[in-house]
Amino acid sequence: MMMITLLRKFVEHERDAVERIAGAIVGSDWAEAQRHAHSLKGAAAQVCAGGVRQGAEALELALRARAPAPELQPLLVDLEQALRPLLGALEKRLRGD
Repeated sequence: MMMITLLRKFVEHERDAVERIAGAIVGSDWAEAQRHAHSLKGAAAQVCAGGVRQGAEALELALRARAPAPELQPLLVDLEQALRPLLGALEKRLRGD
């Protein structure tokens, strides 16, 4: 039951994570973008979502290095492509509980 609660919190809190990160980047708030990426990385690790964790970590490192926007965009896309299907599958599965 504890894992189900953790998964529900992950879905609820990380549903708009990529949008939050992208918004911070657009606003040139690098610290905020990096914080969101770091938080997503940790949350993904807790639910054993390796692809999302790796994508968030790659983005976090690029943000820390102040990579230019053309380098960040593909990382955001990769992260979105890892996160969306996971969230969809979790939402579908959790509705069945």
